[in-house]
Amino acid sequence: MQPTTAVKFSHVLKQCMAWSYQYLLLSLFGFSNQMRLLLKAFARLTGFWLKYFDYLTRWNPYQIEAASGFYFLGKKSTRRLSDAAVLRYYEETIKRS
Repeated sequence: MQPTTAVKFSHVLKQCMAWSYQYLLLSLFGFSNQMRLLLKAFARLTGFWLKYFDYLTRWNPYQIEAASGFYFLGKKSTRRLSDAAVLRYYEETIKRS
């Protein structure tokens, strides 16, 4: 199957982990607006090291499943793909990465 469009995946596992860490703190202790601001600052100061997980996982093609964003670059095709064809394309993309 030859795709007619180009797809670019944003590999930002660190962003998902940082958000999860921040929202965990907010859900446990964020009872007031002042506390929420403090917790957001605390999460950013103490979670800076999470960005280094991207360097450890960049070889793994399945990291796109945890990305915080996917971006489409290309043009809309006039032909429709079946669900099975979309899944096949996904599997082929993973194998090429």
